[in-house]
Amino acid sequence: MFGLFLYIQNLKVKEIEKKLHDVMIDWYFEQTKEKIWLGSE
Repeated sequence: MFGLFLYIQNLKVKEIEKKLHDVMIDWYFEQTKEKIWLGSE
């Protein structure tokens, strides 16, 4: 039962993370049309 609880909590966290990511990306592209590059520098 505890494992199921942790699994459900993990799903909720991932849902929140995705929503936050979408909000950040939407905001960025409202400010500019420049591409986003992921780098390791």
